[in-house]
Amino acid sequence: MNQKEFYEFLREFDKTTNEILSMAALEYSSVADRLDNFKRLAAAVGITPYQVGCVFLLKHIDSITRNVSIREGMAGRFHDAANYIKLLAALYAEADRPVTLYGTSE
Repeated sequence: MNQKEFYEFLREFDKTTNEILSMAALEYSSVADRLDNFKRLAAAVGITPYQVGCVFLLKHIDSITRNVSIREGMAGRFHDAANYIKLLAALYAEADRPVTLYGTSE
């Protein structure tokens, strides 16, 4: 894959990933709090919202590493994993742990 093909792939991948994230918001979160589902589940099971997000991400990472995804297809797993990274970053930032451009906390 040359540079041009790579960036075309990224544009399409990001477009689809963001569409999935927007659709999922309607299903999983409240209007007032985009991260509400992580907080509800955290309270129900006694862990932090960030830990809930990590578990959700690991579900997809497990499927990716095993190359198994019958229901969604592997592309769906990659999109979901990318979205959980975004949501984890939001949970991290909301907990007053800033995420800088290079991924380090200040």
